Amino acid sequence: MLALFHAFSMKCTQIQRAIKLGDDELVGSLDRELEPLVTAILAYKATSLLEMYMQLQFMSNLIREESDDRSR
Repeated sequence: MLALFHAFSMKCTQIQRAIKLGDDELVGSLDRELEPLVTAILAYKATSLLEMYMQLQFMSNLIREESDDRSR
């Protein structure tokens, strides 16, 4: 599961760099790569309370970010 979180984090970092560069095509491409990672994280069957907590925090952060984006 940590590998999935790491991959997601790295992809977000790459997107932030592409945004700063103004490379809309790269942003779109990287953004499309996020969806399978999000799906994999949410579909992961947690084997401990810590993993369950991590998934819930991840979902909470996604919801918060989505609501922030829509309020702008």
